[in-house]
Amino acid sequence: MYITNVTRKGQTTIPAELRAAFGIQSEDRVEWTVEEGRLVLKPRKRVKDPLAELAKLRFKASKTAVELCKTAEDDFW
Repeated sequence: MYITNVTRKGQTTIPAELRAAFGIQSEDRVEWTVEEGRLVLKPRKRVKDPLAELAKLRFKASKTAVELCKTAEDDFW
């Protein structure tokens, strides 16, 4: 179990062991959701090469460029 403080601005620190275990690094984003009354934190990795990721998506479905960009944004941020 880990206990952290929340600042007046609503900020908290993810313990180092958990950051290491889940590969969370500086500048990564995290997603906060509520599932069955529990607060859930999920890492959202930044994509190193967004254009390569878009190219992969293009072959998975016949979508417009705008739809591909929205899908990439949802999947990777």
